[in-house]
Amino acid sequence: MATKITSAGSGRRRSEIGFIGATLAVLLFTLLATACGGDEDQASATESPLDFHAADWVIPCPDPRAPVLFSSYQRQGRRGIYDEATPAFESYEAGNTSKDRGDYQAAATAYEEALRLEPGMAHAAYQLACNQALRGMADDAWTWFQKACELGFSDYAFCWDDRELATIRNRKGFAERMREIRRRSLEVAKTRTGTPVVFPSMVDGPDRSPIMMLLHGYGDHQEAYFGEARAWAAHGFLAVAVPASVPLQLGGYKWAETSLDVTHAQLQAILSSDLVKERGDLARVHLLGFSQGAGHALQLTAAHTDLYLGVVAIGIGGKPWLVERPELATEERVPSAVLVYGENEGISNFTLAWSKRLQQAGWRRRVESHPGEHHFPENWEELRPALADFLLGRD
Repeated sequence: MATKITSAGSGRRRSEIGFIGATLAVLLFTLLATACGGDEDQASATESPLDFHAADWVIPCPDPRAPVLFSSYQRQGRRGIYDEATPAFESYEAGNTSKDRGDYQAAATAYEEALRLEPGMAHAAYQLACNQALRGMADDAWTWFQKACELGFSDYAFCWDDRELATIRNRKGFAERMREIRRRSLEVAKTRTGTPVVFPSMVDGPDRSPIMMLLHGYGDHQEAYFGEARAWAAHGFLAVAVPASVPLQLGGYKWAETSLDVTHAQLQAILSSDLVKERGDLARVHLLGFSQGAGHALQLTAAHTDLYLGVVAIGIGGKPWLVERPELATEERVPSAVLVYGENEGISNFTLAWSKRLQQAGWRRRVESHPGEHHFPENWEELRPALADFLLGRD
């Protein structure tokens, strides 16, 4: 489960595949989970397929924290983010890279090295389980999955629908292990809920500042977007680096994958806070998102043009996809959209189709392509000022 991406901050750990790829992957998982419950001689050790979309299996989303100014957050120190500079984490990432390209032997060696360096690294044991399942070594995968649980693996949001474990998900005991992980995740989430961080506008003026809310990609975190937030603040926006709704064990976050309501409620809670209301213009709220964050940002703006005036969607991807058509522009309110895609990331047709829908709805829109893959454009620093002018109608 994962491809490496480059966000506004740096290359991150496992991320979601693109929207089209994710859709195909879900279909593939459904087929595998039905057909690959284990060998015939293992039949007695299997359980009925689990419905992880049932109410008692859904991914819990903790209540969001109130936003704070960057100066206050800086004094509190970095919170709950895994140290990526350790040799163990480097081996772990090497394993992810090898697994993503199908070199399962190299991946197994890297994960085992990570566990040798850090024996309690539950994520390495979990990824090794996924790797062995992909190799067709279901018994070994089951052993490592149980080992991950014994080491305290609590990333329920990470493994909730992980298609890589399709061959062991119907094994006897898997459901109980998943309940254990979910229970543990509820406790962990209490201390790992992210804090939205506010960067006031650096441009003095008599009016309240337009607002830019930054939504990172799957597995990333708001701190990776602090530099981006500062840049938008320099262009006159009150910028908010927003952590996604669901904490992951290694310190990153992901947005809810079955509903947009949680993200919408989180953003509205930030906007209704005294900190933002006193400084920002609630009639000029813009969303900027990357990857899964872009999918949420575009859909929320399309569905709530009365609340969100503009969107910058970069490398649109992830789940869910629930909005098919944007709301129509009116004489009083004409939303703006910037759609950005890499020519080699496989989403050009999807992006251009959405551009056409926005045009038909009367939106102002701008499409930017770059020769790369799933990352911010190389010329982003030069492009950003023009996009700020476009969003504010100064172009």
